[in-house]
Amino acid sequence: GAAARSRSAFMAARSSAATEPLPPTLLPITFSVFAQMIGEGIAISSLPLHMTLLGASPLEVGLATSCFSVAQMVCCPALVSLSSRFGRALVLRVCLGGATLSSLLIAASGSTAGIVTGRFCAGVFAASVPVAQAAATDIVSGPQTARALSRVSAANQAGVVVGPAASALLIGLFASCGVGAP
Repeated sequence: GAAARSRSAFMAARSSAATEPLPPTLLPITFSVFAQMIGEGIAISSLPLHMTLLGASPLEVGLATSCFSVAQMVCCPALVSLSSRFGRALVLRVCLGGATLSSLLIAASGSTAGIVTGRFCAGVFAASVPVAQAAATDIVSGPQTARALSRVSAANQAGVVVGPAASALLIGLFASCGVGAP
């Protein structure tokens, strides 16, 4: 009787909230994650070639690849904490700027040590993904939380998928203009 009606009303309200549009403030958060992860996709697909051209060993290439994830894992809690204190938007902006500078360091580096340093810095700033997830949970509640988090996660994965394709297209474009690796 009453329990079944109450459960039915709860499920209807939950279903209704889950299909409401997500707030537009989620869009810049997902775009920032997408943009940063495109950069990571480009880096991860071109890094072995770049380092091999500099004479790096397979171990050095592996170190440069792995130090990104180590830095991200270690720095995530600190960046999320900083975003709670100073604001999610500010920390996301700093992370995007830091990721850009890290990519420039990697591209301009003529040494394996410079690339490893750049990759470590890129990993620190890639902790923006959990900051973006925290921002998403700040702007939605209840049943929309899972949808908002899935959007941030989808933006993350889409960037990693699009990045290598963008890398290949850019390499082809530069090569057709006579610009290529030494």
